[in-house]
Amino acid sequence: TKTPVLISDQTPWTDINEQNAGFAVNLNYHEAFSGKLQEMIDMGHEEYAEMAKNAYKYITRKLENGVVISKYLDLLKSYKE
Repeated sequence: TKTPVLISDQTPWTDINEQNAGFAVNLNYHEAFSGKLQEMIDMGHEEYAEMAKNAYKYITRKLENGVVISKYLDLLKSYKE
């Protein structure tokens, strides 16, 4: 299932805000967290579906980048040996 996310702004994925893939908020501010949660609850179906699609694209890109980075690291390690 594709789902937008609500995460802490202390993670490496705070750019989800700019990608319209969910929200990264400061969890020390309970009002901000609960406000974003309510915003997600109040979203219309189309807006929520669009954000969910963006969340899926976002994580797919991040995972693909992780695989590429891992392959480069393996390649560099092989030269070191």
